[in-house]
Amino acid sequence: MNRQFNGRNNRFTWGAHLAQGKSDSQTHGPFILPGGLLIDPSPQQYEDITTSSNTLQFYAENAYELTPALSLVTAVQAVTAKRQRKITAFNNPRAIPYYFKDVDHSKRYSGLSPKLGLLWQLNNHTQLYANLSRSYEPPSELEFYHSRGTTSAQKATTLEIGSRGTGTRFSWEAALFHSRVKDELLSVPKFGPFGEIVGYEGGNVPETRHSGLELQLYGTVTPDNLPGTIDWKVGYTFNHFRHANDKAFGNNRLPVIPVHYGSLQATYQHPSGISFSPELEFASSVYADQANTLKAPGYGLVNVTLGYTPPSKPYHLFLNVRNLADKRYAASTQYFAQARANEAAFNSGLGRSLFVGAKILW
Repeated sequence: MNRQFNGRNNRFTWGAHLAQGKSDSQTHGPFILPGGLLIDPSPQQYEDITTSSNTLQFYAENAYELTPALSLVTAVQAVTAKRQRKITAFNNPRAIPYYFKDVDHSKRYSGLSPKLGLLWQLNNHTQLYANLSRSYEPPSELEFYHSRGTTSAQKATTLEIGSRGTGTRFSWEAALFHSRVKDELLSVPKFGPFGEIVGYEGGNVPETRHSGLELQLYGTVTPDNLPGTIDWKVGYTFNHFRHANDKAFGNNRLPVIPVHYGSLQATYQHPSGISFSPELEFASSVYADQANTLKAPGYGLVNVTLGYTPPSKPYHLFLNVRNLADKRYAASTQYFAQARANEAAFNSGLGRSLFVGAKILW
């Protein structure tokens, strides 16, 4: 909605989103403790689990032109969410008679996420911006309940500064951010009677810090000695995600997300419609646990795509070869608080793979 306010441009945007979900699951034996110790070999059903969730979000954003080059951006998001879990226990392992128990629990979460920002149109081709925002994230229907009660919503305060624009040789988008996160939804330790850690379960980590850089550069080159054009793109993210003086994990890195991730791609487009696109995709090593004891090594992959689009552009054919060097790597990791020896933690990436496809355009 674009309007004039006090003789200056004003743009107002609003919207709403409703999501609902439900799941049903069962737990069956045999019952095996972490580490592989078989407690009960019976295949009997131990429990029936039903979960449900609904989330309603409303957001509004207003951009007011303070000067022809500077705009003030204010926004707010309101969320209300209900989470529910019902567990009916049928049996228990013979050696642990009170392990499974009945549960009928629900909780409602409500919160506001405000934002204040400035957008500066430096010239016709360049924008600078800065945002200070709060976020409120309710837990999922699986995260909200654990043996000690219910988890809190995850909250964060984030400062972001960035720029986007188009130059004579390339375009760019860049952003730096720093978040102070409270009650992040991660695994927390369970303590025994003498203060010793006896296990881990879902819950809230008091404080974490998320800092990083997001960068994208792209452009087009017209070679003097080649017909056609070369489109190129570079993407890179730097993620510095850590615990903040946690009792169990100190200042350890958070798992699953690599510190460095990026890609480099160039696409040569011949006037005949034939295209050739090599790509390098890379990621640094990543921990699989909050204790930082198990790490998946970094990797670099070479992918190549050959395509054809006729001048009339009614269709596009392509042949894509992924992982051309047939490198063995972990595409992602499982998530643990404290990984054990010989943990099955890594999800293997595809070896050398060939994909052929077509797009019909109209």
